[in-house]
Amino acid sequence: MENKKLFKILGLIAIFLLVIFSWVVIRDAKRNKILNTPTPTGIENPFGTSGNDNELPGSKDDNGTPGTGSNGTAISPPSTSNGVTVVEDNPKLRQLSEESVAGFTFWNEEREIPESLSSTPDTAIVEVYDFSGYKTVKFGDKADEIITIKTVLNRQTPSPALVIDNNYDSDMKNAVIDFQNRNGLGGDGVIGPKTYAKLNSFQGLTNFTSVKKPKNTETVPMIRFVKSTSGILYDQAIRKQEAERKITDTSVPRVAEAFFDSTKNNVVMRYLKDGIIQTYVAKLTFAKIDPNLTQAEKDAITKIAEVSGDFLPENIETVSISPDGKNLFYMNPVSGGVAGITYNFATKAKKQIFDTPLREWIANWATDSKVNLTTKSSGVVPGYSFSLDTKTSSFNKNLGGVEGLTTLMSPDGKKVLYAKAVAGGLTTFVLELSTGKEVSISPNAMPEKCIWTSDSKAIYCAAPVKTVSFVYPDDWYKGKISFDDALWMIDATDYTGNIEYDFLSKNGVTIDAVNLQLRDEEDYIGFINKKDGSLWGLDLVR
Repeated sequence: MENKKLFKILGLIAIFLLVIFSWVVIRDAKRNKILNTPTPTGIENPFGTSGNDNELPGSKDDNGTPGTGSNGTAISPPSTSNGVTVVEDNPKLRQLSEESVAGFTFWNEEREIPESLSSTPDTAIVEVYDFSGYKTVKFGDKADEIITIKTVLNRQTPSPALVIDNNYDSDMKNAVIDFQNRNGLGGDGVIGPKTYAKLNSFQGLTNFTSVKKPKNTETVPMIRFVKSTSGILYDQAIRKQEAERKITDTSVPRVAEAFFDSTKNNVVMRYLKDGIIQTYVAKLTFAKIDPNLTQAEKDAITKIAEVSGDFLPENIETVSISPDGKNLFYMNPVSGGVAGITYNFATKAKKQIFDTPLREWIANWATDSKVNLTTKSSGVVPGYSFSLDTKTSSFNKNLGGVEGLTTLMSPDGKKVLYAKAVAGGLTTFVLELSTGKEVSISPNAMPEKCIWTSDSKAIYCAAPVKTVSFVYPDDWYKGKISFDDALWMIDATDYTGNIEYDFLSKNGVTIDAVNLQLRDEEDYIGFINKKDGSLWGLDLVR
């Protein structure tokens, strides 16, 4: 009798364990199905296909309310990805904005370290720079030396408040001439040995030893971005756990694309209104702050910028910013075709340099004088790519008759990364323009998901971790498929590739990365997750 009871109990336990095991298997199967199901975006181009100006798939409003996708269902906040919680303070990978972002740029902010964070605030060490042996730089140059020169010039009283980047722009030239004149030098704006010596003296640099300054400062790498739903701009530190900082109040609803100039204070915002593509060039004007004010007085001054600007012609198909960030190229619809126009951010001057009866192009301003133009692609239609010289207006064919053609020209103008459609996917090549040599690369990556380094020696690409059968690039553009990417670094000298970071295996997040951008220092890469429009950053040196 006792044995029968024991067997009965054991049988019930076995049945219970079997039920639990079956439930776990079914649950995991469902979860795996969800994790491997592409998320459709419902958009073929940045401006949508529904014609509803008040809908932008994958977005949230500034109050954090989820937007809706093309099927009307709520889209989950990007702080979770397919049910997997994102680690917000991951030192390598960070989600920089939960809301959908239309565009972004990097910049450096020079700021005082609060006295509470300095043990000896009155005698704190400020990083000094020994300019001995620096190369001569002048207006129009782009060099790493310029970052440190601007940093030191900004420490003057009053500060010229230069944007910290590697571009020798007109604001820097004026600041240099003023510095030279006040230090008994000829104010020509050329920074050579004599000016460098005065910059050393200004820092108190004697016998090349560090000196003490009254205030402790630091250079903080920042990212500036435009939220899609509102068109409002925000700043965010990329390596500090700080809250995002709103810098504008002017609303531009449902921005689909945004691009910044070299000053980071001119932003091109593109959106759809009443079925018409609008392109607005907004200028941000911040209140000037006297560096002699106390920190409390500085904090009391509003940090919200005034926004003014101008509209460019309606229904512009494509825009691209010049490498130096001073000019914009766009294709303006005209009778019988389109005209290629350059626009200067500082002077607002426009100049037509090109016209063609073909209307649909994608522009990539690759070098100082060369715009790479590619016909809008389809996996069933041959595409063509040309180089347009902005100075001479010469127009030269690079590639032609390639189905599904998309391209990305190198910053030196010598190579073109391109992809073409094949059955069920794509293949990717680098074309050397001078020789016509083509080299296939691995992984097979979409050029619109890649970026060249400034020296044209390497390419960063977001590529799927597993093969997906699709019609390239149509299905991806239309949101019929979505990728789970890893970030690759491809050596453009020997064309070997290595995985830099696998988002899914490292963090459990699924990312279809677009709009890749590198900081000028090339130590950090930003991108937008096409699945929901959220903004992310990957630290390449950690």
